[in-house]
Amino acid sequence: MIARAVEARPKAPAAASMAIAPGGNRVESFLDIACPDGTAPAAVEAAVAVARARAGGERVAIEHAGVAVEFSVTVGTPDPGAALAELWDAARALLVGRPAPPWNAAPPLEIVVAHDEEGWTYQLTDASLGRLPEAAAPARVGVPFDVADDLRRLHGNLYPFVAEWVTGLSREEVMALGGARFVENGRLVSQWPPRG
Repeated sequence: MIARAVEARPKAPAAASMAIAPGGNRVESFLDIACPDGTAPAAVEAAVAVARARAGGERVAIEHAGVAVEFSVTVGTPDPGAALAELWDAARALLVGRPAPPWNAAPPLEIVVAHDEEGWTYQLTDASLGRLPEAAAPARVGVPFDVADDLRRLHGNLYPFVAEWVTGLSREEVMALGGARFVENGRLVSQWPPRG
């Protein structure tokens, strides 16, 4: 479940903590949690509580209110619920104490959305163009309607791809510049990533 979500929409971790250096260690238990940006901590806590209630065996994989939780312990662990609780305590500290996302530190780049009889067009405003590093290769991008529909079916949100295409930057570089807002006829139609 989580592996599919990560493969479909890879993201940089928002927060991390490492108590033991990786490599050469045996994993006795793990807890993976995946949810959309901006998910309330209470929703994550509720999903983990559902997983904990089902943690009687070696593996639990659930989705609750848009939050995916996977937990696993080695066979023969005497109290899987206690192992999950220990991991959740560490995860909760990251969730509650995480800093604001880096893209909230700068205003988003603005991308103008338009369409004609052939498809969608996307282009940076002049003000946003001036914020790009010199090495970037910005462009005006056209996407036929059928191609846009296929991309949405395969990948969900098309806008993260558009932000990369029109700036010539990676997603991480676009996020460092504040992400992107998409405007059609002067009206905001989307922001990526969502701003909190």
